[in-house]
Amino acid sequence: MAQLVPAVAEPAQWYHWLSWAMLGLGFASALAILVDELVLGYRQHMGIMNLVHPVTALYWGPVWVWAYCTRGRKASSRWTHDEALRLTSSSPGRSESPSSTSRSRR
Repeated sequence: MAQLVPAVAEPAQWYHWLSWAMLGLGFASALAILVDELVLGYRQHMGIMNLVHPVTALYWGPVWVWAYCTRGRKASSRWTHDEALRLTSSSPGRSESPSSTSRSRR
């Protein structure tokens, strides 16, 4: 009697390449966030977030890079310092001389 052995199905070749592409995209996203935090100096106020952002980018990929750039990067001390400098230097008409604002009472 011959035994029937079920054939093992091989995954499609495109699925294999898609998997490698997604892994590469995840690692590239994590690396981009690490470079931003460690090399460019956008470290987070809460130290644990310096680890959370790259690890989350491993599985969320470019979606998390977008979220980090729109939300997470603004929480860094460098961003807030740069933004404060930009706001104070971009409003030249806001500074008034003390003599124009103080009035003597009659």
